[in-house]
Amino acid sequence: MVYEIAGLRIDVKSKYKYDEYAWSEFIAPSQDGKCDFSVSVTDADIENEERHGEPDGYVESICLCREISKRLPNYGRSLLHGAAVAIGDTVYMFVGRSGAGKSTHARLWLKYVPDSYILNGDKPIVERNDDAFIIHGTPWKGKEGYGINRSAKLGGFLFINQAKENGARKLSKNEFAERLLSQIYLPKTGVEALAMLEIADQLVSHLPAYLLDCDISRNAVEHSYKALTGEDLAE
Repeated sequence: MVYEIAGLRIDVKSKYKYDEYAWSEFIAPSQDGKCDFSVSVTDADIENEERHGEPDGYVESICLCREISKRLPNYGRSLLHGAAVAIGDTVYMFVGRSGAGKSTHARLWLKYVPDSYILNGDKPIVERNDDAFIIHGTPWKGKEGYGINRSAKLGGFLFINQAKENGARKLSKNEFAERLLSQIYLPKTGVEALAMLEIADQLVSHLPAYLLDCDISRNAVEHSYKALTGEDLAE
């Protein structure tokens, strides 16, 4: 099956066809023609994958996602781990360690920020496009299933940290780089790894990043919205 993901035509050779159901929004209108690359996984890959009772088809889908991620840096793209939350044509990446509350804060934006939406809730793809960075929706939307097949310009990063008091501060480039590298997929092979590090360096050099200490309240959203947009959240 050929999919169109982040502007790439990808030929996915799957055995269990779970992807054809779960990734249906990204199936290419035309199955004919040249693809940028193809991916497949072996029975051994599926068998060796850590799982918690999931069926083979679901596990194969995870393995296919990883195989696609390995190849993305060759095309100026990278998979990010985080929630991509958008207002109109601008998207912001909410990132943080597992359990930090990025999905919770994303949902708070849906509640309190007019016209906001979640472009992707777990694993969007970032692409350098001329002088801007574009975030693309992907089939990998996280357990909540938030996401759409859409793209938007990336406006900045918000690193989430649970705290009793709300506040946001801009990160230095060194702080940004350290936190970002824990949220991207870094290929093991030299060429792809170098390409990925170049993308990360470009993100750090050209985009702002903030650390948000937050609880789960409207006041937390006020702080993050002000940091990212420079404006006060409307009542």
